[in-house]
Amino acid sequence: MSNNFYNLDKLDRKILQELDIDARQSFSKIAKKLLVPQETVRYRVKLLEQNNVIQNYYCIIDLGKLGYNVHKVLFKLHNVDEVQVQKIIAYILQNPNVNWLARFDGFYDACF
Repeated sequence: MSNNFYNLDKLDRKILQELDIDARQSFSKIAKKLLVPQETVRYRVKLLEQNNVIQNYYCIIDLGKLGYNVHKVLFKLHNVDEVQVQKIIAYILQNPNVNWLARFDGFYDACF
């Protein structure tokens, strides 16, 4: 390690990819997919956790399965200054059905 960076090799990257797909899958399942021993996967994951490459595991909820309709709205604003943009964003975020908003540089200005 140098400059607070952790050097990932090909196996580390594959393990991270598998965990990104399903963080609840067992070390043995990952090992079978990657054709390496289970203890290798366990050791690598523990190292990634100790070096804060993996900081946490979290749940992603499929809101559609709970009966919600989920939409992403991308929009571009025209002829507005930054004060007006902030007012528009504040208005959008007041809606209890909006749970995130991101601003962009480029073709779109924001998405929620």
